[in-house]
Amino acid sequence: GAIAQKLKAPRRLAIEAGIRLAWRNDAYYQADLAVSCTPAQRGDWAVPNPVVIIEVFSPSTMAHDKAVKLADYRHIPSVQAILFIASEEKQVELWRRGTDLWTVVELESGAVIPLDAIGFDIPVEALYEGLDFTSGVA
Repeated sequence: GAIAQKLKAPRRLAIEAGIRLAWRNDAYYQADLAVSCTPAQRGDWAVPNPVVIIEVFSPSTMAHDKAVKLADYRHIPSVQAILFIASEEKQVELWRRGTDLWTVVELESGAVIPLDAIGFDIPVEALYEGLDFTSGVA
């Protein structure tokens, strides 16, 4: 919700977003969220030209998300940022495309996530609003 509220057209947020790998016809991924600036066409099952891909991971999905999905997401030309959000603690990993390389930044409670690709920053706290990690129940 924190991201969707700040998006302005033509940017749009897709939930349970299909991510197509143009170089592979045998696989696609379903990301938790993706932001695209390209209008969807009728019948599209995949998000066209995602600029930001967001994965919320748990201990059981972290290895696959980071080892398999990350490698493929980084090869999608339109993707400018990949955000991994931990589900059991306030921790975010931001991958950003640079001119010649990708950089990664780990952000924790109190930090601000720079999402240049979609035109705004968002506090880590906003992603976890309403969740209480002190009680052991998120």
